[in-house]
Amino acid sequence: MILNETLFRALNNLAAHSPAWSTVIIFLATTFSIIVIIITLVFLFWHKDRLPASRLRGQEASGINAWSIFRRRFSEVALVSSSAGTAWVLTKILQYIFHQPRPFLALENINLLFQHGGFDSFPSGHATFFAALATAVFLRHRRAGAFLWICALLIGLARVASGVHFPSDIIAGFVLGATLPFLWSRIFHSS
Repeated sequence: MILNETLFRALNNLAAHSPAWSTVIIFLATTFSIIVIIITLVFLFWHKDRLPASRLRGQEASGINAWSIFRRRFSEVALVSSSAGTAWVLTKILQYIFHQPRPFLALENINLLFQHGGFDSFPSGHATFFAALATAVFLRHRRAGAFLWICALLIGLARVASGVHFPSDIIAGFVLGATLPFLWSRIFHSS
């Protein structure tokens, strides 16, 4: 618990450096999340499929029919949406069970940039959701998934710096969120 509070205070002290820095932290902790979701949706529905050379041997690229592209896209969207949706629901259940106070309720003298929630700190819903989103995309598209993981890390760090989560909330959310897509991938792969 001491390490958790020490890490929290180190990140939370970033919020006190300047009003401009506080604005960046608030943006990353709130609005940036919506932008990442929109970017992910645009990518999932409009990215160009790159088929491995082994799948193109013996057939021309024009021979790939619309049905196979639709099935592949549907599979990707189903994996990403089921992973992220399940992550969000599971997080809400765990928050109800653990009923942990947010840092601004548990500690004194913190830099609270915005108030969010109450006794629903562990695990972080944002960290769980965006880790699931990034991992699910990563399973199908490595570079896009790595980009989304960077976004998830920025969101998680900003939520600690803004005073609404402890580092342990974010780490638990990342672990939970990164695990779910692997489970869903097995389910979708077996069907």
